[in-house]
This record gives sequence, C-alpha cells and structure tokens, in this order.
Amino acid sequence: MRQSNPTIAALVAFAAAMLLVCNPLAAQDDKIVELTPAQEDKMAQGRAAYKDGDFEKAAGLYDEAIALGPFNLGYLNKGRSLQRAGKCDEAAEALRALLKAPVLAEPAPDTIRGAMSRYMEELSRTCQGTLTVECDPGDALLNFAQEDAGMLDAREDTEMPDIMCGKAVRLAPGRYTIEATAHDQRKLYEVEVKGVDEALVVVAISANPETQIVVKEITGGPDPMVVVGWSTLGFGALSVASGVTFSILLNQNNKEIDTLANQPVIQRNEIDDLRSNGDLFETLQFVGYAAGIAGIATGLTLLYLHEDASEEDPNSGATALSPWVGPDQVGAVWSITY
Repeated sequence: MRQSNPTIAALVAFAAAMLLVCNPLAAQDDKIVELTPAQEDKMAQGRAAYKDGDFEKAAGLYDEAIALGPFNLGYLNKGRSLQRAGKCDEAAEALRALLKAPVLAEPAPDTIRGAMSRYMEELSRTCQGTLTVECDPGDALLNFAQEDAGMLDAREDTEMPDIMCGKAVRLAPGRYTIEATAHDQRKLYEVEVKGVDEALVVVAISANPETQIVVKEITGGPDPMVVVGWSTLGFGALSVASGVTFSILLNQNNKEIDTLANQPVIQRNEIDDLRSNGDLFETLQFVGYAAGIAGIATGLTLLYLHEDASEEDPNSGATALSPWVGPDQVGAVWSITY
C-alpha cells in the first residue's frame, strides 16, 4: 500500500492550526466561568441599585461580586456604574480590566467587548483628560486656550486652569492651542485632549532662532474596533490563502486518482485513501473560503464603521503628517491620535 505523503500531512496540520489560531476571537483564549449563587445575588442587588439611581452603591455591589471571582460582565457593570457616578478614571480602569478577565458564556464575550468599546468612547467624549507640557528651556512661559473659546489671553472668560512646564492639568476633551515664549521667540502648538487619557507635548525652543521646533504628541492606545477590524481582516486573508492551498492539494489528489484508475492493475486501497484525502481537502477548502470571506467582510465592515464614526466625531482618532521648512532644513512631524 502506498505510504502517506509527509508533505501533504504537514500542510494539512499547518492549515488546520492556522484556521484555529489565527481567528482573532479564539486567539484571546477566553476562559469561560459560571457565576456562583453568591455572585448572582450580588449582581441582582447591583442591578437593583443601578435602577434606583444609586450608582456608587451599584458599583460597590458589582465589586463584591468580582471579589468572589473575576468575570467580564462584573467589570462591565462596575465600569458603567462608576461612569454614571461621575468617576471617570475608575470607570475606565474597570472597563479595561474586563479584557483580561474570564468570561461568561452569556452574554457573548463579543457583546461585552462591544459594550465596553461604546462606554470607553463615551468616556473619551464626556470626561476630562490630562495634558502635560515639557519645556526646553524649563522656564518657558506658557499660555493656552481651547479652540473657538477665545483669544489666548482670555482665560478669565473661559475659566481655563493655569498651565506650567512639567505640571499636569485636567482639561475637558477638545483641541487646544498652546503658546510658548522663550528667548524672545513665540511659538504656537496644537494638541488634542481626550477624556480619561493623557496627552504630552514637548516644546523645544533654542536660543538659535534658526533651529526648528519639533512637537511630539502622544495619546492613548488604539481603538478596539480598529484592532479587531484589522485582526479579522488578516484572519480572512489567511483563511482564503488556506482555501487556495487546499484547492491545489485537491487538484493534485484528483490527478493521482485518475492516474491510478488508468493503470492495468487498479489499487483499490490506494484509490480509497486518495478519495478520503480528497474529501478532507474539499471540506477544508470550503471552510477556508467561507471563513475567509466572512473574515474579510467583517473586518472591512468594522473599519468602515470606525472611519464613518471618525468623520462624525471631531474628537475621534486621526493620523497626520505635517511638513515644515526651516531656513536651512526641511522635515516632517508625524503624529497619531486615538
């Protein structure tokens, strides 16, 4: 009897592993847990307190349920309760914690993560963020205003906090213009502040007026929808590639069957083995194409929805490449905000 081809066996094992491992949801390696009766009781009490408008009490009850064993829904409800109580930073911390917590089978983990993304987006629009300006020289004079909020020297009218080099200030979400003065030079910078996030601006003013100022803007991590969108798109592309691989293997397998069938002495066992391999290749080919099409369609949809939301929300993330030209040099500043 003909020996199995080790190359084909290796390709089958590789492609099957790829379909399982490359799935962005499976890659999260979610641990599924069930609530104990005590946790169920705390969750029910928390929901009742939330319904009554006692959001701090609800957050405390959800925290007690989590203390009995962490789970994603507990963190989600705790974060939402803290958000409604006006405790933005604590809410963001609880919402981020659910990404590493064990999950419940119901509601589905994707549903929980989707709600977490929406709540984090609300926090970024409605809560204060932190702005820190680092200066060189350290005694540079700073002044600033929110865009469309008046002149730079009108802080009395807009109730803007004082800003100093190296000192963090809490600000409402929005774009701000910073005025830095040193060495008889005055420079303006723009920065975006997002809720429950930290923005850092580095101001460098040299005593030599021909030296170009470089502004570095740093903000928080990527939007989860973008991460999932690109991950799903990549999974779809790899799945399609696996489908193509199995199409090639299926074609080669069918050729071998035709060759054996035309021989004077037909080897039934070998033909049966090849037909069995062909059925496997055909199934894996179908799974690869189906998963690939679904993954690509889902990934593109998520990226399109994120792009559409970015156009509607002026505070949404953006990538910018800003060229500059100095007296004796040229360059560009690349910044990305989320």
